[in-house]
Amino acid sequence: MTDFDSPVHIVIADDHALVRGGMDVLVKSVIPNVQTSQSYDFSTTIKLLEELENIDILLLDLLMPGMNSIESIKYICKKWKDLSVIIVSAKEDNNLIKDILQAGAVGYIPKMCSPELMINAIRLVISGGIYIPSSILNISNEFTNDFQIKQNLNENIDKKKNKLTKRQKQIINLIRAGKSNQAIALDLDLAIGTIKMHISRIFKQLGVSSRTEALAKMKNDE
Repeated sequence: MTDFDSPVHIVIADDHALVRGGMDVLVKSVIPNVQTSQSYDFSTTIKLLEELENIDILLLDLLMPGMNSIESIKYICKKWKDLSVIIVSAKEDNNLIKDILQAGAVGYIPKMCSPELMINAIRLVISGGIYIPSSILNISNEFTNDFQIKQNLNENIDKKKNKLTKRQKQIINLIRAGKSNQAIALDLDLAIGTIKMHISRIFKQLGVSSRTEALAKMKNDE
């Protein structure tokens, strides 16, 4: 299973319509199963996160109206623990980036980067990694030797990797009972396409590619 085989939902949060539109076109041109939503300030971003389900990635402008810099990042990462937050900013300050990572973000993308770099960053985060551009960070010294950052990032990844939504847990329990996709759809009064989407998300979240592997993973984590 490749990084983009499962459906991916990305929220693009930036106060500049041209930037939002450009990122939207970019991700849709290279990610086959992507769904995007857009917001233009902090309050509309929070509203989207509260109303929508199964958001995978938040591309968040650090200087968007209503943002309180690091405190806003901490708030989002604490409230939505299974959300991967990537900061997109024109600022390229090492101390600021360090604070961003400590706050719980799993990536930092400079606005001056190439389209290829942004897609590579999203691809890495989807697969469970962290993206920090080497052109900005002194990786060999200042950042890789910071124990607190590494600990925070590792804990952040572990939480996101194994956290399932209430609906996903329902579906896992029905899979454990030996039910087919059709039977699960009937039990939950959902379309079979919706069930398939949920199962794809479960596989991606657990890092597996089959029902058997998913059940084994859940059993090992209990």
